[in-house]
Amino acid sequence: MRKKLFSILALLLTVCSAWAQSNTEDTYIVAGNNTAIFGGDYEWAILDANLMTLGNDGKYQKAYTVSQAYNDVQLKVVNGDVWIGDANDNNVEFNLTDAGTFTVVFDPETNGVSVTGEIVEEITGFGNYTVYAVGNGEGNWLNGVYWDPADAANEMTEVEDNVWQITYENVPYNYGRQVKFTINGTWAHNFGGTFGDIGDWSDAVYNGDNITFDTDDICTVTLTLDLSNFDFDTKTGARFKIDIVYGETPVTEEVEVTLAPTGYGTYYNSGKMVTLPTDVVAYAVSDVTGDQPTYVEIADGDSETNNTVPAATAVLLYCDAKPQKITLTLTESQDSYSGTNLLHGSDGQTWTTGGGEGAKYYKLTYSNDQNRFGWFWGADNGGVFTSPAHKAWLALPASNSNNARAFFNLPGDDATGIATIENKQQNADNVWYDLNGCRINAPKTKGIYVKDGRKLVIK
Repeated sequence: MRKKLFSILALLLTVCSAWAQSNTEDTYIVAGNNTAIFGGDYEWAILDANLMTLGNDGKYQKAYTVSQAYNDVQLKVVNGDVWIGDANDNNVEFNLTDAGTFTVVFDPETNGVSVTGEIVEEITGFGNYTVYAVGNGEGNWLNGVYWDPADAANEMTEVEDNVWQITYENVPYNYGRQVKFTINGTWAHNFGGTFGDIGDWSDAVYNGDNITFDTDDICTVTLTLDLSNFDFDTKTGARFKIDIVYGETPVTEEVEVTLAPTGYGTYYNSGKMVTLPTDVVAYAVSDVTGDQPTYVEIADGDSETNNTVPAATAVLLYCDAKPQKITLTLTESQDSYSGTNLLHGSDGQTWTTGGGEGAKYYKLTYSNDQNRFGWFWGADNGGVFTSPAHKAWLALPASNSNNARAFFNLPGDDATGIATIENKQQNADNVWYDLNGCRINAPKTKGIYVKDGRKLVIK
């Protein structure tokens, strides 16, 4: 233990010494985008790997050896909080054509950064390139793709020489939509900027900030990136515009949802109303008392007047027929459920949220031994976990003071436990269940059983 403490102390002293050194006037560090070469993605504080040395010619140098070729390598030289690039203060960009050695050189007199070596190839343009729209996609916006720089669904079309365009129809209302444009499906070359007015051209800034705009109603959004006057050396001359046309007629679409063999599943869609097929019922969870979630019936596919789930409403689905898949019909809508609901969801893959600080998070799944089905902690101690797109999770607020690892009570005719259903008359006949949720005629041995939603001890 003492040796470990000494090692940790020595490491801390080394880091502190390196940090102090990095803030002196004559300390220059290389920071780049290729983790295989630089040990991080612009992590300039990695001194041992990237600290430059002063030569007799008054220039700072750092040599690197690579075992393979790399394209689109980018870097800057960092001195304290000053980042130094090429003559236009952009990232120094180059390709490495083969395995070998290259050297980064900084000249304090010219304040210029250069890269030398036989394997270094200058980049003078994007070559034969493709363009992608990238952002916080959901639903019809960016085809539901969330910050993927190379998804084929968002590859733009070259409508004129070096002018690229893509259109999204029936985009629902939303505030804070975000988008950027990537070249060749990587973040090495991308464009952002500041959105002006609908249909007007704005400067597309190389490696700029996210473009943010709002859609006030259902609409068609067309994105256009014009690179016909882009100067690769200065990284200027690009422009973009966003055309938004309102008044589109809402359309419906269908989506398949896979259910567990028990007949249960979950679903969530922020901007679309969900119409249920026959034999499918949707529930919210309004409360959890002890080991009993309280389920509220939101919609029933067999009902002619109440067969739809409002938009932005996470639900538990149940189908007594237990098919492998069911088909939901989606329609653009701004309605939402006004009741209390401990179920939450997201249109994209995300970390679980909701319930406030100290909340416990549960997902609908099987136990590790596959013997039981219900709401289980998705991570140790009920912590946050990653939930897939359009799935729901249960968020139990800390104020609930329930620390159960799982809840097996689910609604439905063939549930794995006893559920409390609001607005439903409780069955008061002589029906018993064991603790595994199996229905029995009557207790035959000593133990704990459930009758009319209450636990009873048979001695």
